[in-house]
Formats: sequence, C-alpha cells, structure tokens
Amino acid sequence: MTVTRERILETLENRWGNYLATYDELPQQLQVAFLNRQGYRRFADLLAHIIAWWRDALFAVDALLVDPDFEPPNREVDGFNAAAVAEFRDQDEHTVRQTFERTRRALVDLVTRLSPEAFQTEEIVARLNIEIVGHLTEHSLFDFH
Repeated sequence: MTVTRERILETLENRWGNYLATYDELPQQLQVAFLNRQGYRRFADLLAHIIAWWRDALFAVDALLVDPDFEPPNREVDGFNAAAVAEFRDQDEHTVRQTFERTRRALVDLVTRLSPEAFQTEEIVARLNIEIVGHLTEHSLFDFH
C-alpha cells in the first residue's frame, strides 16, 4: 500500500489526535491491562517512548531533506526506549501529555509542509509510515475500547 500525505495526516490528526482521550475513556482496570501488555508502568512512560521515536523521526526527515544521503544512526531499541522513559521519569503525566501533543503537532506541521517530491523519497515516506502509522498499530488502544 502506498503511504500518502493524506493517510499520514489522517493518522496524526484523528487517531493520534484522539489517543489521549481514548485512553482516558477506558475504565481503570483496562488502562492497567493495556499498560501491562505494552510493558510500561505509567501511561506517561508509554508516551515518553512515543515522543522519543517521533522526535527521532523529525530529526531524520529534516536531515534527509538537507542531505538525501543522510544515514540515520542505528538505534539499539531497548536502550533507546529506556533512555526515553528515563528522560521523562520525573515529569508528571500532565507535562508528558503536553509534550506528546506538541510533538504530534510538530509532525503535522512537518508532513503538511513537505513538498510533493519529498513524498517520492522512499526513506522519508518509510520513516513517516513506521513512526506514525506503524507505531499506532503497535500501541493500539482499540482492542481495549
């Protein structure tokens, strides 16, 4: 399936845009079950993980726009995820939610301003697809709703 600007924006605006509210609508026991299945103690820890990968995608796409030969660093996934959680460990959930929303809006802005040519660049489209569409699948709340 071809990933289009429209699909990425729809996912960012409607699916990720409603992610916090969807989680909040779950009864507490389902919230706990969801977090256990995801492997996170706090919802803020899961959000920290998502924020970190989104920030990494923002950096990589911007770098690819400047230098099409840019090679993103290989990430040791478990270490990257642990560092993300540690970065936000001392922040309350409200603050992490605000950062999540700011980062989501930064992605919307990035995707909106990308040229049509950028959407022909395999590395850019693949990165956006993985971090926005694919990541939502990994952390889907719809099985619990």
